[in-house]
Amino acid sequence: MCYHLYADDIQMYVSFATNDDNSLNSSFTQIENCLSDINLWMTANKLKLNRSKTDLIYLYSRHNLQTSLPSIQFGNDSIIPIEAVRNVGAIFDSTLSMVPQVNSVCKTASYHLRNNARIRHLLSKESTEILVHAFVFSKLDYCNALLYGLPQCVIKKLQLVQNSAARLITCSRKYDHTSPLLIQLHWLPITQQIWFKVLLLTFKAIHKLSPVYLQELISKYSPSRKLRSSDAMLLERHSYNLKTYGSRAFRVAAPELWNKLPKEIKLCDDIDSFKKKLKTYLFNIAFN
Repeated sequence: MCYHLYADDIQMYVSFATNDDNSLNSSFTQIENCLSDINLWMTANKLKLNRSKTDLIYLYSRHNLQTSLPSIQFGNDSIIPIEAVRNVGAIFDSTLSMVPQVNSVCKTASYHLRNNARIRHLLSKESTEILVHAFVFSKLDYCNALLYGLPQCVIKKLQLVQNSAARLITCSRKYDHTSPLLIQLHWLPITQQIWFKVLLLTFKAIHKLSPVYLQELISKYSPSRKLRSSDAMLLERHSYNLKTYGSRAFRVAAPELWNKLPKEIKLCDDIDSFKKKLKTYLFNIAFN
């Protein structure tokens, strides 16, 4: 049984094999007993556990869909599994496709873009850009590291929103090519923005600026004998099973992106210098 705490939010999770009844029953017993203990502790401390906001979700491969997974008994209530839950503002679905999250971001960002478009003629370019960053980019950037490795057909939805924002600021026509606009605004495309966030988290983990659970996922590469790569500041690569899931994990994505960076960027000690050089590097990749 593992758990994460964030403010007043408690997450419990356990892994089990669906084709093993003993593993399944044992996992359910652990969760139900833990919920009971939490409820007793909160009652003893004059707190109330909101059962109506307690959700249950199963995470599984889209190639191994589960149709009849049981609910969990919580006191007199039965918690029925659902297909998607909101986790600290991000929507997680059962197959971790992140499509509901992307659709939600696109819907909200497009709503704000339409509102800004109505008053665009009253605003300067600078004021419009401030509004776009406040209401649109704040949605596009939030938890975007979770989108690493997703198919381009999913990322394209977010890119279309960014393209619309660029046209709004520059007062361009609907079918104008957007690459010159992104260059003019010095914006990274969505894919490179996601890489930026993953690499920034990696930098913080290496320099002990991130939570411990992220630091534990990466380790420096130490060859058994002296090689030219010994002082290249590489990270240890980890194997994975499924490309659609394993390659998106932070412990796999972080070394994959970090090891490709030029050494001068890896040698940065302060975060501001790292962010500046990293953005320039990714900008050159996007618009080479």
